[in-house]
Amino acid sequence: MHMKMFAAAVFALLSLGLRPALAITVDGQLDEVEWAQAQVFTDFRVLEPLTREVPPQATQLRVLPLPDGLYVGLRSEMPPELRTYGRSPRDAPRLDADPAILLIDFEGLGKTAYEFTISLSGSKRDGIILNQNQQSRDWDADWQAAVHEDATGWSAEWCIPWSVAPEGATHGDKRTIAVYASRYIKRNAHRYAFPAIEYLGANFVRDFQQLEVPRYSSSSLVWLPYVSL
Repeated sequence: MHMKMFAAAVFALLSLGLRPALAITVDGQLDEVEWAQAQVFTDFRVLEPLTREVPPQATQLRVLPLPDGLYVGLRSEMPPELRTYGRSPRDAPRLDADPAILLIDFEGLGKTAYEFTISLSGSKRDGIILNQNQQSRDWDADWQAAVHEDATGWSAEWCIPWSVAPEGATHGDKRTIAVYASRYIKRNAHRYAFPAIEYLGANFVRDFQQLEVPRYSSSSLVWLPYVSL
């Protein structure tokens, strides 16, 4: 028994010492000064139903590339009476709570995108979209996300390591990526999205919002310390 406790303590200490420090605390609050450097997008439109009208509640997307990963924040204005909660298993096709959906084309080629979704209750889902609109849940990655609520709405915050996907188009010390973000309000079956493109339409990934970001290293070194007896 004592040896098992010793091994667990050693593992915990080594893990803490080897875990890379994040530039931002991923807690859903979007309150660090670094977020002032983010690119901000607010032109969300109603895509379900497909009206492309300006939504009654505002949504703000922030994208912040840093050396340790791509940080993304989504602020959703929403009164408490419209919020839906519920825990779901990892990668559940339908989440029981309102989801914040983030898709990223790390290659910038308009062909393949990776999903990083988190719900209002903290449930996560990831996957991959191939050939514009062929969705698969067989892809999984190590990424962080958290949510935070207040009286006027809720926020989702992501940190996605550059190593989760290959890079594509590069221009010296820059690279091109593309993003899509949406929120779904289960109470009234509304989806607000940016850019204003139909979800999984014929040219879905091709029409993402392209961004030029610094070309940070996408390699990673993972240590898995253990003790055996």
